[in-house]
Amino acid sequence: MTLGTGTNQFPKTIAALSDGISRNLHTGGQICVRHQGTVILDAAVGTADQFNTMTTAHRMLWRSAGKPLTAAAVCLFIEDGLLQLDQPLSRYLSRHSQLTQTTLRALLSHQSGLPVMDSGWPEHSPEQILDRIHSQTLGERKPAYQPQSSWFVLAELLEQADPDKRAWTQIIEDRVLTPAGIHVSACGLPENTPEEIRPQFFERVRGELVHSTYHEPPWLTRESPGGNYRGPVSELAAFYDWLSGANSGRLVSLLTSRERIGQFDHTFQHVIDIGLGVILNSHHHGPKSIPYSYGQHASPRTFGHGGAQCAMGFHDPQHQLTVAWAVNGFCGEGMHQRRNRAINEAVYEDHAAQHSQ
Repeated sequence: MTLGTGTNQFPKTIAALSDGISRNLHTGGQICVRHQGTVILDAAVGTADQFNTMTTAHRMLWRSAGKPLTAAAVCLFIEDGLLQLDQPLSRYLSRHSQLTQTTLRALLSHQSGLPVMDSGWPEHSPEQILDRIHSQTLGERKPAYQPQSSWFVLAELLEQADPDKRAWTQIIEDRVLTPAGIHVSACGLPENTPEEIRPQFFERVRGELVHSTYHEPPWLTRESPGGNYRGPVSELAAFYDWLSGANSGRLVSLLTSRERIGQFDHTFQHVIDIGLGVILNSHHHGPKSIPYSYGQHASPRTFGHGGAQCAMGFHDPQHQLTVAWAVNGFCGEGMHQRRNRAINEAVYEDHAAQHSQ
């Protein structure tokens, strides 16, 4: 079943999402496409669980596709003069650790030397997580994507630099979510979130989808600044459209500054171009091998971020397109990368077909 608006104009896109259902990659998903700031597709396909149809109101898991929200708040603090890219973190943090000798630029561009580690989320408290992170010995400062740990430090920096001493979640709500028109999405959801808008999540094991615990506490409720934003993907798309015009375009210019170009990422094991908290279009480094690609039709200036095996959000300035989607099945990296490319490329092909008529 497909619900929403604009579905007749996006047959390949809906087919790509539906194909994942028939192949046991997920049971349902959402997608939102905006062109020149106008929503041209806002749809849901499949089922959220065994009883409920997926709707556009379901609170989908964005995982790392939510990282740019945190990065945007940090960059706003940089523009305000509250944080500086090239000052050691010890200027803002009183902790005694090797990490405080690195810089904000190194954190945002994934070059801090912090080892990729188990942060302890969601079982441990934020303070326990930060203690674990700051106890690490830094290695060589080689390019290596950080899925979680450095993002807790970015949240810590927001709190320490904030003149009003707000929690980092409140800072992001005040500076990013509310201005972007994001009203129901959040980093972690209340335990009493109604089941009718709380999709179940699945992992693919031996070709079958089995229940994951990602729709249950503590995964559901615990905050993670780099990986637990949840909400309708229409609000993730709204974020990118707001971002493109925020601060007269200065915010996008800062986020998409070309910090890492043509460098091999030791986490992804691939050459990837990275800005300050966002992934720059790296299609030219391997059309079929680049992880979390925006697809072959995206323009070179496209930027955004994927969420591990479940989500994608990006903005293409040249085509004036914003795309956000999420599904409820973690199907393994290989299958997900093919699913990701198929959905993203179908969006462009459907959009091009509309304009060729």
